[in-house]
Amino acid sequence: MNKLVKRFLASSPEGKSLVILAFLTIVPFLAMLPLFFFHAADGYPLGAYPLGWLLGSLAGLLAYWSMTFGARALLRKDDIPAGSLALTLAFNFLRILLYAGVLVVAGICTFRSEWFGGFDAFNFWTAFGGLAPLTVVSLLAHFLDLRLVSDKPADKSETKE
Repeated sequence: MNKLVKRFLASSPEGKSLVILAFLTIVPFLAMLPLFFFHAADGYPLGAYPLGWLLGSLAGLLAYWSMTFGARALLRKDDIPAGSLALTLAFNFLRILLYAGVLVVAGICTFRSEWFGGFDAFNFWTAFGGLAPLTVVSLLAHFLDLRLVSDKPADKSETKE
């Protein structure tokens, strides 16, 4: 366990964010698993709550991966490959489509399941909630990394004074 913690602390802010996002995908999903055995009074399956969370969280993980991949392609230190700007713009557009697709599918499953022939496997609100940690985790991880880097002394001779 100690080895995992050291590896986590030594990873980049992107790696830390991915681990935290994966943790925030798995733990709430596992906590909501007992809902699969219950139905609401109107027959709505409460298992749609964990599946909505899983759908939103997996879309958030995919979106975060596309952000970091696109940024790496655009911000290389050596030569920037042709088309990397177009790739980054395409990732941004596809990410918006991914968010919209997740929310539309979950919204139809929640509010108009008859449009999908009664398919009501995803809950809109938990899918939306599954997308939310992406912004918070990425901002906090990068802010804390910047904060920790700025707190370190630049030279050991400065600390002896």
